[in-house]
This record gives sequence, C-alpha cells and structure tokens, in this order.
Amino acid sequence: MNLEAIAVVLNRDEVRSRVMKDAAFFDAFIGVAIGMYFSTQERFTEFHELIVERLTLEERIRVLEKLPYKKPYKSISALPVIRQVQQARNLIAHEYHIDHRHKKLLRANWLELFTNYPASYKKPVMLARQRLLRLSGTKEFLELLSK
Repeated sequence: MNLEAIAVVLNRDEVRSRVMKDAAFFDAFIGVAIGMYFSTQERFTEFHELIVERLTLEERIRVLEKLPYKKPYKSISALPVIRQVQQARNLIAHEYHIDHRHKKLLRANWLELFTNYPASYKKPVMLARQRLLRLSGTKEFLELLSK
C-alpha cells in the first residue's frame, strides 16, 4: 500500500469533505435507527434528545452490534465500513495536513478505502448506506414506531 499516495488523497479538500459528510450521515442515521428500535412515536424525540444524542458514533455502532435481533441480518456487515469511515474522519478532522509517516496512518485499518479513490471508497460506503437503510426498514425497527 502506497502511504504517500494515500496521504495525498487524504489532504484533498473534496476527499476531506466527502468523508466528513459521510461520517455525519452515519452518525445521524444510526442515532435515528436506535431511536426507532427503542421508542414509540410519542417518545421518539425525547428518547433521541435525552439518550441517543449523548452517544458517540462508536457507542452507537456498538449498540447496533449488540441488539438482540430476531434473525441474522446481512445489513450488520455495514458496521465495519461505517467504523472505518469514522476512523478516517477522526484523523482528517484533527489534522491540518496528513503526512505519509503519521503514526495513525501507519496503523490504520481503513486505508483500503483510499487505495484507489474514489472507486475504492464509493462502493463500500454506498453499500453500507444501503444496508443501514435496509436494516432500519425491518419490522424490528419499525414495530414500536407504528404504535
């Protein structure tokens, strides 16, 4: 893996904004999904404001991973990609410039998202979005909201 090339990609403004936007989408959408799973229509806003908004994205991902689903959903496979987007976002958001020797870049497990950007990023992120949307549309998530 060419870290120099990946660092160049990560320093581009359009890549930074894309990663930030995708991480924000996942953060918000997972929060809504958790609210759908645990609350009724009448209490959705309260639950979301008092509980979900206090969770980090990593905590929200862990909640989705640990829910006692009635059946195995293929959609759960989206969570590792979402976690990778969040980790890339964390580095991008806290560094003005990313050098190929940056210690967090050297240990990153999300580099494959940027090895052939935009194709290597777009496909798994789009699939993660679709799977998350599919998961939130299951009976388990919509059950309480319909009451």
